[in-house]
Amino acid sequence: KSHDGTRHERIEPRSLAGPGNHDGARCRCRAVNLTIARLRDRLEATDPGHIRLNLALRTTAGIATCFAVLAGLRLALGWSLAIPLFGAVLGMSWSMTVNDPTPAERRRTTLLLWVPTAAAGTLGVLTQGSRAASEAAFLAILFGAFSARGWGPRWIAFGFLGTFAFFLTWFLQTGLADLPGILTALAVTTGVTYVYRFLVFADRPEAATCRSSACSST
Repeated sequence: KSHDGTRHERIEPRSLAGPGNHDGARCRCRAVNLTIARLRDRLEATDPGHIRLNLALRTTAGIATCFAVLAGLRLALGWSLAIPLFGAVLGMSWSMTVNDPTPAERRRTTLLLWVPTAAAGTLGVLTQGSRAASEAAFLAILFGAFSARGWGPRWIAFGFLGTFAFFLTWFLQTGLADLPGILTALAVTTGVTYVYRFLVFADRPEAATCRSSACSST
């Protein structure tokens, strides 16, 4: 009651947690869950077994790990910047190039790749002083890489990465003092690629088969 005798009614504020607001929150949660489910279904349909996702993850992780490890060794041993760049760029292709038909053969090829890349990298470093010798060696490696393609997927990987390793030593202008770092970078790349491809982000073709059959049935 006010001073002039007029009675005023007190208006209570409506609760913010009323039934209408609860229904709105439920609708929003349902819409979010439906969107997430649709995105998950699209991912499963376009990438059964998450094979492409695994490839992207292990390639990215491999590049970052190779560069980080080799950058640390560079600071400790006084290597040039060419060494971590050499390992990181090769690590980008190391995992994607190995396409043998069985897991056991892929493991062997991944480990054996150190041999042709080390040989090609060493040849690239030794021929840096002579442009004619470097070009002749590059042409010889190219010829060998194309000739070996008929021997199977392992030799395709050998030829491709061997040529790539030789080219990188040329492109990065490495010298004889960089040879120990180059060989170490190849060893680090081999180990990192093996761990990520076959242990951390391993392919699971049986999961891909099950998911693809489930998608086709629906």
